[in-house]
Amino acid sequence: MALTLAGWRPLEGHSGTTNTLFVGTYKNQPAVLRINCRSDIPGINRQREQQVLARIAGFSWAPDVLESSVDQLILCEYQELSNMPAQADLLAIVAQWQSISDVPEQKYDLIWKGYQEKIDAISASEQRASLQENLDRTRRLFGALPKIPYCLAHHDLHIGNLLQNKQQLVVLDWEYAGLGSPWLDVAALSEEFGCEEAALAKLPLFEHLNTADFQSALKTAIALRSELNQLWYALVQPESADVKG
Repeated sequence: MALTLAGWRPLEGHSGTTNTLFVGTYKNQPAVLRINCRSDIPGINRQREQQVLARIAGFSWAPDVLESSVDQLILCEYQELSNMPAQADLLAIVAQWQSISDVPEQKYDLIWKGYQEKIDAISASEQRASLQENLDRTRRLFGALPKIPYCLAHHDLHIGNLLQNKQQLVVLDWEYAGLGSPWLDVAALSEEFGCEEAALAKLPLFEHLNTADFQSALKTAIALRSELNQLWYALVQPESADVKG
């Protein structure tokens, strides 16, 4: 599958940072074309994404994939969100995917290794030292999280990865997803969507934690997410600028 962009137009309102969405027609039906970003970004695995998409197919919040390749995905047409999603809807969706465990594992050690290689390649010593501290904090924070059973984790949950089909939320961009820690998704629910601690603590995976332990872990997860975002924007975004072109 190799489509040109003739006849496709950018999807307005989509704010994804690594993939670009277009709307058009595919086999005589309205569709969304996703042009994939580079696959050498730490944490991204396109083959794993295809396995995850196959596993979640049939869930109302999963994208309906018409065709896929390493470079592109063609999805059924979805619309941009008209409003911020209801927190209850998001929590229900995340609870569903946190019940899934039969997917390929996200290898966090490979993520740290990928960022380490990028840091080692920086010639400016001051910048290299600052980013090394950033990565070291990231690894410490990850190691400090309570050991929760691994489950399907999206790892890149934000408003730019949500569309809708009528009133149904659809979650896109599963290239970072895999069997992994649920804490980053929970941190995103708190930071991106304002979900309250009490509601997050009721997700089935966390019900065994007492209030103090959950609050402490959530703060750690939010700090971890912040450190990872800083690494991404410093080390990956400059290399991905051509994705938007």
